[in-house]
Amino acid sequence: MDEKNSSETLGEAAVLDRVRGHVGALLAGGADTATVAYVLAFVATELGLSFAPDSSEVYGVVLTAACPATPDSQSPQPDAVIPVLTPTVPGPGEPVH
Repeated sequence: MDEKNSSETLGEAAVLDRVRGHVGALLAGGADTATVAYVLAFVATELGLSFAPDSSEVYGVVLTAACPATPDSQSPQPDAVIPVLTPTVPGPGEPVH
């Protein structure tokens, strides 16, 4: 089955590959590296805040994900255990963070 039409959830490695592809395309298109990095961090935080019942959980998850990206890191690389945030879906008329 074509990956785009699959009902299976994409794994961390597949999502990472796709995001890296988009980042590469942005940079090849002339986007500033610092701007792309800022926007990725913003979107990651915004996504977490949209679903986390406790916003303080989000920052730990974002920072935990950043650690393995450090070149001299001894942290596990992608496919490590990712802390899972319990989604809180807003009810009708309730704002999304």
